[in-house]
Amino acid sequence: MSTPGGQNAIALNGVTATGDGPLIDLLVPHRTHAIQITATGAPTTVTGTLKGSLDRVNFFTIATWDTGAGQTLGDIIFAVDKPVTCLKVNLGTLTGGTSPTVTAHVASAP
Repeated sequence: MSTPGGQNAIALNGVTATGDGPLIDLLVPHRTHAIQITATGAPTTVTGTLKGSLDRVNFFTIATWDTGAGQTLGDIIFAVDKPVTCLKVNLGTLTGGTSPTVTAHVASAP
């Protein structure tokens, strides 16, 4: 998926299991990023990690979205001064609720 110029992207779309979402190619370095996580089915614990890379192979954590750290579904958190050329979101934890699904939106600016 390619998202030039700071456009919004859906990094996870209604996922029901933990793991990495697809790579989001920013085409050029972007240094400010946001992640917003929503869910259906009232999960009790959700953790999502926004990961960035310069080489499309080696990813590192640039932000962590976590209900255990006080985030509420729908909250947006930011990673500033983290220049990367591609992103992906990892859903690390999804527990509780009734058949929960998770969607994660990301946005980046140069």
